[in-house]
Amino acid sequence: MTGEFRKLWIGQSISAVGSQVTLIALPLTAAFSLGSTPQEMGFLVAAQWLPYPVFGLFAGAWADRLRRKPILIATDIGRALVLATIPVAALAGTLTIGHVLVAAFAATSLTVLFRAAYSPFIPVLVPRDALVDANAKLALSESVARVAGPSLGGVLVQLVTAPITILIDAVSFVISAVALVLVRATESPPPRAARRAIWAEMGEGMRVVIGNAFIRSVTIIGSIFNLAITIGDAVLILYFTRELGLDGAMI
Repeated sequence: MTGEFRKLWIGQSISAVGSQVTLIALPLTAAFSLGSTPQEMGFLVAAQWLPYPVFGLFAGAWADRLRRKPILIATDIGRALVLATIPVAALAGTLTIGHVLVAAFAATSLTVLFRAAYSPFIPVLVPRDALVDANAKLALSESVARVAGPSLGGVLVQLVTAPITILIDAVSFVISAVALVLVRATESPPPRAARRAIWAEMGEGMRVVIGNAFIRSVTIIGSIFNLAITIGDAVLILYFTRELGLDGAMI
């Protein structure tokens, strides 16, 4: 494992925990702090997932035209600024569900762009024969974050309220951006002569998905699964908080 990859790994491990904290703190902000209705909770879930199908293809094609490191740094800083507006507005007494919806949509849109540049950036830092090990380490960090992040988020919600807890994620994005700034990487975008129209590249991507039976099946199954999870997420927090009377730590 190279020293440059280690910097990326540390930054992403911290950021992954922060993102999982927000995964629990954001809906609890809507439920606890704003008293949101089931319809508003549904809008919040949609705001967190809609950018993937809307911007996914475009983000991938656009990221392939540029150096990935500046994209990663810019999207980390952007997400930090967007999420920081929630605790600031809460402290000022001006936080609304509309603000939360816009922030959730903007942060997720930046995440889509980040992920489009993230995977292709890893081979820049590690040799081909070390890619499996590098991806395994990143996957391990994600798994640990999925367990530790929501638990930490629930406890922090109890201690400092849900909107303030989101500040943890904003700080984690700043740490990730700093780690990326410290990474020394040599990369160059494809020459302009080799580029086609971005819509043509997006169309080619769609044709590959539709034309390959395996990819098409995985995409359909994944879409159905995500739809089912999304429907449940829209009401689950309200059920836990209002029907079962659970607090943030218990959730």
